Amino acid sequence: MKATRNLTALAAVVAAGIAIGPAETAAQGYPNKAITIVVPAAAGGPTDTVARLIGESMGKTLGQQIVIEYAAGAGGTLGAGRVARAAPDGYTLLAGSVSTHSFAPIISSKLPYDPIKDFAPIAMLAVPALSILVNPSVPVHNVKELIAYAKA
Repeated sequence: MKATRNLTALAAVVAAGIAIGPAETAAQGYPNKAITIVVPAAAGGPTDTVARLIGESMGKTLGQQIVIEYAAGAGGTLGAGRVARAAPDGYTLLAGSVSTHSFAPIISSKLPYDPIKDFAPIAMLAVPALSILVNPSVPVHNVKELIAYAKA
């Protein structure tokens, strides 16, 4: 039950996950090399767009190169698994989503990562707007009518 609550909480945000690293990273003047943001989806989609916008701003603010790396496949689990296995030094970030941290654990019992233990959310980057659309020929104008139409 507790795991379900945690997954539900993770599903409510789109977060960038970072593997938790040692405290000495901060003492070395983080960041002192390029930072990679892994996008676990195809180029050109909404996750890519957000990662690029955030990466550009981060690069200017931090004075470091931000590399966007694509690792699409398996509903985002390939990219999330890559970040989970990366050195826990803060230089490999994940543009995670409900796909990688909520849907995937429900669909697969053999993920290459633990969505709760392997990541620490550091920022909410976007809240996607979701819509239900129907063809104009369907005689409904709201969700209540759509449900009644579907039941009929």
